Amino acid sequence: MSSSEPDTITVEKHYRMTLDFRVLVGDVSKDGVERDGDDAEGAREHLERQRRLLCALLRDERVLDEFMTYLVTDRVCSHPDSELDKVFGVKSEEEMLEPVFSALGEDDAQFFREVRQDGILWENTEQFECCFAVDWTGATLIEIAGKKEGDPTASEAGQTYLRRFTHRGDKK
Repeated sequence: MSSSEPDTITVEKHYRMTLDFRVLVGDVSKDGVERDGDDAEGAREHLERQRRLLCALLRDERVLDEFMTYLVTDRVCSHPDSELDKVFGVKSEEEMLEPVFSALGEDDAQFFREVRQDGILWENTEQFECCFAVDWTGATLIEIAGKKEGDPTASEAGQTYLRRFTHRGDKK
């Protein structure tokens, strides 16, 4: 090692990442329900119950915000107990939807609580789940000069952008 080189090398850089998403919410699909037979009425009622769940969620702004956060963080990292889940305080879907169950009629609320308790909530809300589409539309990674930990507006407050890397998803 030459005398002009330091004994140890330490490099510290600071970055800010911004991810852009579009979340689309559609209606509960009735595909495959318009059939005849003994179970047709039960299948229609099952879909209507999921539609009532969707409508109740859309009326509850607080839970809807939590649910959208869950959807977006799950799109980035679907690993249970991810760092993103911890940072944003994401609850389990079952725990998150409990206040929505309470807003439903007594029969619907009891149904969803029972299937939750039996560990088969997802199997009984599959059409509800399919109502949500999350598109990752872009990402920006910025190397910033200076450090203001915990201040998400630091780059907007006069920080210098050293480098900016941007990726935009496919435009539809």
